Amino acid sequence: MNHKLSNRSISGYLSDQTDASNGAVNSSVIRIIAAYAIESNSIGNLESIINDYERSLLNKDILIVSLVSSEQLDDSNKKALEDKLCKYYNVSKILFREIINKNIIGGFKAITPDAEIDGTINKGLTLLRRMKI
Repeated sequence: MNHKLSNRSISGYLSDQTDASNGAVNSSVIRIIAAYAIESNSIGNLESIINDYERSLLNKDILIVSLVSSEQLDDSNKKALEDKLCKYYNVSKILFREIINKNIIGGFKAITPDAEIDGTINKGLTLLRRMKI
């Protein structure tokens, strides 16, 4: 019998295997999840599983933030953002997934499991164009 697990049960398992002190997951756990996704033809669900997993980490007091900018943010700016996000989400740990995107003119975009904070110059220019200034 081929029994498929729900995305939520997979993300819950991943969350249970996450070290709350540093957000690390053992690579063998990742390989098991990947093998299951391939075997059960669930590759298309991986993004949904990852989103559920990142939301479930909030219960472990961890917030994962995708930080998109044209170059790596300096430590002081990252620390200021971390402090604000910790306070807003009431968590003690922020894990940044830094993504360099050379199409961004300046500023950054912070993407959390439930919001997108777009502080890029690109976004500002788009808003100005919409206002037809």
